[in-house]
Amino acid sequence: MLAEHHINESFRRDGFVIVRGLLPAGDLDGIKSDLQELTKRVAEVRNLEVDRANSDFEVAVAELERKDSGFAAALHREMLLTASVAAIWRHPTVLKIVHELTGWDTIAAHPIFNIRPKAPSGKELNYGMHQDPAFWGQSAASIGVVACWLPLVPVSRENGTLQLIRSSHDHGQLFQHYLAPDGSYAPFISEEDQPAGERVVAELNVGDAVFFHQLTVHGGCGPNLSNTVRWAVDLRWQHHKDINFFSGLRDSVKLWDVEEGCLDVDVVHWASKWKCQENSRKALKAWEHDWPRVQNDANVDKCKL
Repeated sequence: MLAEHHINESFRRDGFVIVRGLLPAGDLDGIKSDLQELTKRVAEVRNLEVDRANSDFEVAVAELERKDSGFAAALHREMLLTASVAAIWRHPTVLKIVHELTGWDTIAAHPIFNIRPKAPSGKELNYGMHQDPAFWGQSAASIGVVACWLPLVPVSRENGTLQLIRSSHDHGQLFQHYLAPDGSYAPFISEEDQPAGERVVAELNVGDAVFFHQLTVHGGCGPNLSNTVRWAVDLRWQHHKDINFFSGLRDSVKLWDVEEGCLDVDVVHWASKWKCQENSRKALKAWEHDWPRVQNDANVDKCKL
């Protein structure tokens, strides 16, 4: 792991920092187990059978996606804030890094987290270059947020890992985003509107992580060209005194403060609150009102990842 001063220097300069060996790989086994069980449940609802020969964590969703286009997206919609996810969100090692990067004296969970199974044949979970507040509304861009992208499998250019534009946060603004004509893609920044800067491809092992600023431009480096699923979880934190962008209240779940360290949290209540909020957020689709929709697929293809 990088020394504290190197982490801070990289984060301030680049808008992100790659931390290798952040966590033992085994610390993520609980999330993997939860996802395997969820995969089986979603497959059963969709009348699909998980082939025992292809039931490994990295293979099962790829096989199911081949049988049922859209399975990975359906699985993504059913993600839950489980005790295993909460354990990583409030992990002492992770929160220590967040504190080092921000200097915040109190840290809360930002309302957004995701677990994405990017399948080789999947389309809906391919994200173009974007900034996270493009999903949350213009007012949310002023709230300081640190994100952490944690792969649950080894990731590389082949399976469409994360890429980031170095120092893109320095512009201090949301760039122009667009929506695709068919509605299947998240907001993206067209090539001509993307800021200049080196594109850094994050090739990581399980236990490595990327921490990045809320205004850092990032996205997938390309489609998943492997035969397995690119699983990754992304978590976020904010200062506890800042508002929850969705509710407009100072009601984010407090995880840590400088005096007491990591705090006890009622995970069941947190998970229930998160699920209700997430269902409402996705039903509203506020980003569809904030950004124009392009009118032809040619404009999408060059940004589609």
